Amino acid sequence: RDIAAAAGVDASLVVDLMGQNSTVTVGQGGSISAFLLDLQGVSARDLATNLYKESFRETLVNSTIAVLGSRPEHLGVGAMTVEPKKFVPVQPTTTSMTSTSTATFTSTSSGSVVTTTT
Repeated sequence: RDIAAAAGVDASLVVDLMGQNSTVTVGQGGSISAFLLDLQGVSARDLATNLYKESFRETLVNSTIAVLGSRPEHLGVGAMTVEPKKFVPVQPTTTSMTSTSTATFTSTSSGSVVTTTT
């Protein structure tokens, strides 16, 4: 809601990297990523100005404290980037692996040999 309020848009226009409404993506180290959709009449410059304000940073910290229930020792807003670009949702990744192993056992008069092919 904080991002939407700073941009002057409805919260449903803030989406995470997969396109889910009214949410953000939290990455490693606590980085937050989100897209603002359908920003008709809002310039990138105006948006950046609002998001770079100290009051917006304070709002993010206060919202985080409200969610966590207490203030962590090292809580703050670091570098922030506003980058105009077309939204393309990230597709969830799944990994499937098929493995086939074959073992060949050969017995000779001098001993046994096992050959494995994967």
